Amino acid sequence: MTQQSPCLESVKSKTAVERCPTSKDEWDRAAQKKNCEILAKRQNCTTPENFKYHCVINSYRNETVEVCAAEKLIQGYDFIRSN
Repeated sequence: MTQQSPCLESVKSKTAVERCPTSKDEWDRAAQKKNCEILAKRQNCTTPENFKYHCVINSYRNETVEVCAAEKLIQGYDFIRSN
């Protein structure tokens, strides 16, 4: 099994936040403020349309972060984690 290297633009976009948005309006405002559309045009990790705003907990579960990254379908009980 090979490990995929991280997307540099995603890594650079990561910022710690106190909490993630809890409503659609908050989510839309946070996504607009993060402005992932600009980074989407510069990155080469995925198609620009697939490069989206995310708010997730890190792998240590001690920090919540906002990040621009490829959108992925997650099934079951897994969730996106940012290292």
